[in-house]
Amino acid sequence: LVGALGWSSHARSLSRWPGFFTYSSHFLAITLWIGILFNVSWFSKNHRNWIPFLKWFTPLAAFCFLTASATGIILMSFVMNLKDYSNAWVLPYGQMLLLKHLAIIPLLVFAFINGILIRKRMASDAHVNPLPWVRLESVSALIIFSITGALGMQSPPHEIKNTVLSEGVSSLWQIFHGNNVPSQLSFTPGYPSALLLLISVAFLMMTINSYKTNAPKVFALFMGICFIFSAYCTLMLSVK
Repeated sequence: LVGALGWSSHARSLSRWPGFFTYSSHFLAITLWIGILFNVSWFSKNHRNWIPFLKWFTPLAAFCFLTASATGIILMSFVMNLKDYSNAWVLPYGQMLLLKHLAIIPLLVFAFINGILIRKRMASDAHVNPLPWVRLESVSALIIFSITGALGMQSPPHEIKNTVLSEGVSSLWQIFHGNNVPSQLSFTPGYPSALLLLISVAFLMMTINSYKTNAPKVFALFMGICFIFSAYCTLMLSVK
């Protein structure tokens, strides 16, 4: 199935065998990491073997993440010039790509909580149940998949100027900058963007702190979503 998806992918149509192997490796890495995560978090009967599970799953997840990151960058290079990453934000594709990348950060925070912090706590208290927090990590992955689904419905920015003419400017871009489409985006951070950056970092810290203080799990998820929103606004207000 992974090979079939790789063969029918946009990357394969653009760069035959390199595209096929890159997309297949990317999808396989995500399938192994998130697939195991989903099964364990929602269908485990108990957490008695959690520490032995983490001993092999944590390095596997780290390897899969690094593989997905490397192949993801290569896949981006098939559809756009990497130097035009920020310039593509004027397009719906660029907006969804940015949101996807920002959504990965809360996922890594939850992975840090589940792979390191909970392991340390379980070493001294065997009654700690890690499954609710692992389910939060899986929900965070679902958010990324939802954004990826929306991303797949947009036209890739092979040529940004031509895509703007045919597809128009992103409605999200218009909220911040109207119909202004610069030929080259430049970063000019100001006080509002600096303040939003501090707020976004605070949201990440509150996500970790919610674990330490045993706050409701939905609060941690909400803090992760707030980070995505604030970090997104930070970047949108930092460019012109």
